[in-house]
Amino acid sequence: MHGLDTLDLPNQPNAFRSFYVDQSKQFVPNNPTLFLGCKRAIPKPTIVDGHEEFDINCILDLRHCGRGWQFLVRWVDQAPSEDCWLAYSALHDCAALDDWVHNGGDGPPDLLNSVEL
Repeated sequence: MHGLDTLDLPNQPNAFRSFYVDQSKQFVPNNPTLFLGCKRAIPKPTIVDGHEEFDINCILDLRHCGRGWQFLVRWVDQAPSEDCWLAYSALHDCAALDDWVHNGGDGPPDLLNSVEL
């Protein structure tokens, strides 16, 4: 079809990807000299045993995925748009998991049994 733009949206597979050209606008990145408060600092990772680790502010939700579990995490000093799902296996020795269980959160049996209430 003529007059349509099709966008590649890998993080939104269910989004409508075609737009009329006259409704599309060219992307303009933020100018930090004009809008100082709009530039978010990206936190530096902590290096533990040669691996990068980022700090988790809190766990927001839980879902069963295949044969495992995933937790929706919010990162320290990051916007809610940066929240993401992480596998339970990636969250070993995580204080946010202990807080999640202490506040009544559910999860895999080995997690629930490992936290003293």
